[in-house]
Amino acid sequence: MSDQAVSHVLTGKTAESERGARSPASSREEASIRREAASVVEFTIPSDEFVLRETLAAFDDLELEAEHVVAHDERIAPLVRARSPTADGEAVVTAVRDDPSVADVEVLADLDDECLLRMKWTQQTEALLRMLVVEEGVIRSLTGSASRDRWDVSVLFPERAAVSRTHELCENAGLTLTTKRIYHLDEGGESQFGLTHEQQEALVAGVEQGYFDIPRQTTAKELSDALGISHQALSERFRRGHRTMIESALAVDREPESTG
Repeated sequence: MSDQAVSHVLTGKTAESERGARSPASSREEASIRREAASVVEFTIPSDEFVLRETLAAFDDLELEAEHVVAHDERIAPLVRARSPTADGEAVVTAVRDDPSVADVEVLADLDDECLLRMKWTQQTEALLRMLVVEEGVIRSLTGSASRDRWDVSVLFPERAAVSRTHELCENAGLTLTTKRIYHLDEGGESQFGLTHEQQEALVAGVEQGYFDIPRQTTAKELSDALGISHQALSERFRRGHRTMIESALAVDREPESTG
């Protein structure tokens, strides 16, 4: 990451924005984000582009999970749970201490196959993490996998435009973000299966009007007319909605669907 990118992130300003610095949102601020406008984005980052890359590269089955990623005294200092069925805990801690992304680490707990660590990142690493929350985002989960060579990240943004700005900022800093899924929060909370509002609306209407009954109680044309959308749009919402529900319910891990 360039020095300019680090400066932009640490000051809370992007090169394109003159809106002034914003403080990163903590987990306590999540409830204050307007649910009707909020978006949850799930994406991946290659492990060799992100934090603790040398630690992940040193073990075949290591999993790293940041349990609390919040702003604390203007520093992002998460607790990281490190798990490995085969690696020695002491070896994992040593690798973390020697990792260039880490300034210091405190071992809070050390069990048979996992340990809980309190991280103090280097300034460069803090800037990298802060890019994810500079647009008032809230990191909901952050998990690194040695076997998958990637980090899986889930961030709650207060508005859809913040997603694009964050993606652009990370891209300019050399991070490869691959979006897996974007969904919205409504007044009742987030969809259990990560459906968009439109997908959920279509599926619920289909059930209520008997589209999925045998025999069907309504046609696709009648249902699309009732929703005020085209037959093609209805079919697309059904297809993507079914796919999202299956992936969420069965924990299917596959590459994101092409939108091109």
